[in-house]
Amino acid sequence: MEVLNNEIKDLLHLSLKTSKVIASFLSELDAKILSVGQPEGENETTIQISEHKKLLDDIIYRSGVDIRNLTEYKDFLTLLRQYLVSAPVIKLELPFEASDEFSEQLFEWFRKSAFGHFFIQTKVNMEIGAGVHVSWKGNFINLDLENVLEGRFLENKDVFEEILRR
Repeated sequence: MEVLNNEIKDLLHLSLKTSKVIASFLSELDAKILSVGQPEGENETTIQISEHKKLLDDIIYRSGVDIRNLTEYKDFLTLLRQYLVSAPVIKLELPFEASDEFSEQLFEWFRKSAFGHFFIQTKVNMEIGAGVHVSWKGNFINLDLENVLEGRFLENKDVFEEILRR
């Protein structure tokens, strides 16, 4: 059976991008997995009219999977699901709800910064006054304004003390 090649991974990451969209795709993929081998029309309606049908059809076509071989087909869909739930995620905590457009811009920035294959997950954290917390493969970066200013102050403590003495 064909594995998920880089062409398919690129297509997945450029099409789905965020954990919110992945959740929607996974829901439809689960319905598709359950429908394999079922009589025509049963459990099939969700994926037939879905926003993700074209993407899934394209992935199946590019994979070379023989959809007439039900075992191979179901195994491929299951492999696709496993890949999506285990793919790397850049987790971003923001002090506001990220719009789809802003999430898209974040995705593009990280993609251009050579992060490879990943998805974006955003979460609202009102304790961040301004800025963002970034988590990637176990690494955490605090880019909130308070942290940045505190760091600047400590780096330049002598300069600030000299100014205050004047």
